Amino acid sequence: MISIYFLGLGALGSKYAASFYDYNSENVKIIVNQDRKEKYEAEGVFVNEKRYDFDYITGIENEIYPDFIFVAVKSNQLKEAIVDLIPFVGENTLIISLLNGISSERILADTFGWDKVINAVAYMDAVKVENRVTYGSIGKIIFGHIENKFQERLHSLSEYMNGANIPNTITDEIQDA
Repeated sequence: MISIYFLGLGALGSKYAASFYDYNSENVKIIVNQDRKEKYEAEGVFVNEKRYDFDYITGIENEIYPDFIFVAVKSNQLKEAIVDLIPFVGENTLIISLLNGISSERILADTFGWDKVINAVAYMDAVKVENRVTYGSIGKIIFGHIENKFQERLHSLSEYMNGANIPNTITDEIQDA
């Protein structure tokens, strides 16, 4: 079974983490620091009025490496967030940046290498106010590796996303997406 971690529970991260969680809660974890963990556990995270009690994990608690990590922090928080990400990136972990634009992938590749980074573009509508996210459409994620590597793994992820009702497309021309 595929393991999915998220770094960032803004509008985009919360929306997609909730979809994966609804599909298979055992395989979804949220990477946080200790302060955020305490806050989320106390206040909860709500997506379209449904409370999600995600499995929050800090770097000091990590014992396994996920298959995929979706990075969904704000662009101005990315460099700081990489510190939280480092303990979770194993030999076979692939990182998918949901930050639109190409600079986030470069920043991630500077730390982890291009063999770890999957480019993506997310089309969505979502609004976050405090700990509540609302959206009308789940949107769509288009993703692929800049050198078209990892096709078998990306197809497995695509099938898993389909099971989680997340529309997606794998492209071999991600730079044009």
